[in-house]
Amino acid sequence: MNTKYFFILILGLLLIKCDKPMTELPAKYKLGNSSLTRIEGQVLEYGTNKPLSYAKVILRESIYEPWSGGGNYIPIDTFIADSEGKYLIEFKHFPSTSTHFIDYDIYCEEFWYFSNSYGMQTGYGHRYNLVLDPYGWIDVKIKNKTPFNDEDYLFT
Repeated sequence: MNTKYFFILILGLLLIKCDKPMTELPAKYKLGNSSLTRIEGQVLEYGTNKPLSYAKVILRESIYEPWSGGGNYIPIDTFIADSEGKYLIEFKHFPSTSTHFIDYDIYCEEFWYFSNSYGMQTGYGHRYNLVLDPYGWIDVKIKNKTPFNDEDYLFT
């Protein structure tokens, strides 16, 4: 009878171990075409892992000279996540040369959330969940119980 319970316990642990949450997707995989880059994933809220519907995902590019140390990212395309927060971006990238380096990243914007970005290596497929932190609010109410006169003010 004890072996029956032991078998059920082991089977239960194996089933729990096989369940992978969305945040543990393989980060990078090789594509057949080296000039193609693919990014897919989901936009999630931090803490609850709730998908954020119709979030704006922006593909950005940075072109800079090798000795400069990096450049500014400029948006080159915009994508809208679906109702489940999933997005898919495929693009042909320009290869870096000896005179210029080209980097790409994705940047996610959503109203009432802090933005998040993710840089990637071109020529690969990437699976990445963009997790956004919601804004926090503090409501402060101050009441002057003993005013000195009508000009008694509080400034911030």
